[in-house]
Amino acid sequence: MPKKSAKKKNEAPAGGTPEKDRVEPKLRQRLAGSSRTGGATEKKRPTESAGSSSTLTQEEDGEEEESDDRTKQPPHIPGFVVRKLVGFSLLLLIAPIFVYFASLKYVFVGSTAASAITAVVAANLVLASWVYAAWAEGE
Repeated sequence: MPKKSAKKKNEAPAGGTPEKDRVEPKLRQRLAGSSRTGGATEKKRPTESAGSSSTLTQEEDGEEEESDDRTKQPPHIPGFVVRKLVGFSLLLLIAPIFVYFASLKYVFVGSTAASAITAVVAANLVLASWVYAAWAEGE
């Protein structure tokens, strides 16, 4: 009975080339590309404005960074928009609580279920008025 010879890891198989030389060409290009850029690959991202050039850099761990020629500034939000948001937020907090306790004491004396329903209606009215205000602002 003949003995089986143990093959070394990098020894050429019957086909001819060692395993390390049989790496696919695309993988080689990918590995060569990542060593040139320091582990990051760049992709072009379409921008909204025609005049700016923005590139997207994707690191190996999947995080994306956007590099831009201009200085990064937060978007401009008008003051009336912030005031409207804060006003509706406070109204959404205060109105249902006020309506609940007012209806519990003066309208539905002692009925918590009916007072809770009026508080829910008040909250929905505040939300609906906020949506209408936002819609009317867009026109």
